[in-house]
Amino acid sequence: STTVLLPQYVQQLLGYNATNAGLILMPGGLVLMLMMPVAGKLVNKTPPKFLMAFGLLMTAGSMFYLTGFNTLVSFDHVVWVRVFQCVGLPLFFIPLNTIAYGNLPPGKNSNASALMNLMRNLGGGIGISVASTLLIRRTQLHQERLSSTATHYYQPFVHFMESRGGFTRNNIIGFYSSLQNQATMLAYLDVFKIMGIGCLVVIVLLLAMRNVKKGKQAVMAH
Repeated sequence: STTVLLPQYVQQLLGYNATNAGLILMPGGLVLMLMMPVAGKLVNKTPPKFLMAFGLLMTAGSMFYLTGFNTLVSFDHVVWVRVFQCVGLPLFFIPLNTIAYGNLPPGKNSNASALMNLMRNLGGGIGISVASTLLIRRTQLHQERLSSTATHYYQPFVHFMESRGGFTRNNIIGFYSSLQNQATMLAYLDVFKIMGIGCLVVIVLLLAMRNVKKGKQAVMAH
């Protein structure tokens, strides 16, 4: 979901073009490749579920860090939070493969790999759809809340508009555009927070998983 939302966020609210939005994700992708072999070595020395919990904890931390962003956040801040997130992702997915294949006979690995890929693609599609739906609904909610006092009966709003030249067409359009941006920004923060909470919930569920028997090797499947 963040792979979709982060480029959308910087283009929609920060005015980035498609190239710069892609550059936001590129360093995280490089870190992801570098962390894959590291996670493969760690999984043989650490119980998979604890490694997964640590990876999700890092992901949750990056999500909660994103909730402090605003419409003036710098390019570097967005890049580094993506890098931090991509350090944690391999620590989750590589041990997940170990748990998924650890107790299977060798002849069942191909079937298990097909099911794993199916569920990951299905889960990813559902996750992106849910995040996009939440973003739209939270934007509408915040827009309604922010505009609830934008009336002639609310004196602070009247004074604000008068200080900028009154209720002219350009001022009204400018105010509405600013209100939309702020509502969208708040919606992004809500979605990031929900995803962070979701990571913490999964960490709790991980503690109930069984440990893989000693001697089982991780299967590097994606």
